[in-house]
Amino acid sequence: MRRLVLGAAIAAVSSCASGQGPPSSQPAAAARVQRAAGNSPAKVVFTTGHGEQAPTLGFRLAWMLLAGSYQLALVNPSLQAIDAGADVVVVAGPTDPFDARGRDELDRFLRTGKGGVFLLDAAVMRHPRWLDGGGRAPVATVTIANDSGLDPLLGSYGLRVAPGLILDPPSAAGPYPVAGKAVLDALPAFIGVVMQPHEPPMVTEPTSVVFPYASAVEDLVGRAAGGRRTWSLADSSPESWRQSEYVFQGGYQRAGHPAGPFSIARALELDGAAGRRTRVVVVGDSDFASDPILQLVAVAPGYDGGSRFLRGAIAWAAGRTP
Repeated sequence: MRRLVLGAAIAAVSSCASGQGPPSSQPAAAARVQRAAGNSPAKVVFTTGHGEQAPTLGFRLAWMLLAGSYQLALVNPSLQAIDAGADVVVVAGPTDPFDARGRDELDRFLRTGKGGVFLLDAAVMRHPRWLDGGGRAPVATVTIANDSGLDPLLGSYGLRVAPGLILDPPSAAGPYPVAGKAVLDALPAFIGVVMQPHEPPMVTEPTSVVFPYASAVEDLVGRAAGGRRTWSLADSSPESWRQSEYVFQGGYQRAGHPAGPFSIARALELDGAAGRRTRVVVVGDSDFASDPILQLVAVAPGYDGGSRFLRGAIAWAAGRTP
């Protein structure tokens, strides 16, 4: 795939985040239909206080797209209780670990039969050193292990975001910085998956989603038991592999590493309180619906699949139709 330098082409989409124009009218139209039918939109709370992707930075476009379909709010579960009237809690890309109080509050909320969507990065990318000029890529290892502090919580539900990154033969392009500019290029760290509208439905039609720097989501139980059901929502290819470090431009080699396919996203359903079903979606990546990816719609149609998947995951977790 030819490299594409991104610049002014994304300005139109970026301006939406500052309120200069809506990126899509579909969510707002859906909300109007809900209200006309007498159905109130689900209430969704995003956690804050742990370095999460935020509506002011990183998730501005996703927040605007979701605001047309849901009632949105913020909460720091390490400091306060999650609103009992909320339907779903979303944890999007924390870079500081949750403490015991935060984990306990999330667990309390979920076990009442509410929904949860966890977008967790087992590794984050940093660019500590660059070669000078020539548009060349960084020469330093840029994979930094990331601890969300949520392993004990997810483990109690039989799930885990495994350490390391999944790499796949290039199937999708994504943005990365070269010589101070964002470059769109196909690299093994950008994993393209076509999600299908099968059970459980997260999308209404085949939808392409690009997962940058994703990690594997593992089912530690491996079977249905006690009303527990789990599904893989998105998988890497059989040619994929997993490694703990990643260096741009040649810092990847399949030999000697665990081989795929790997699940990038999983859905879980189990019995909650008062006969309700708790629904949880765990994705080993938070960047698929972030501003740098959604902005690519301006130059490469189809990159809005991440926002559609996120909207559908929240709808399913809330017990509604995507």
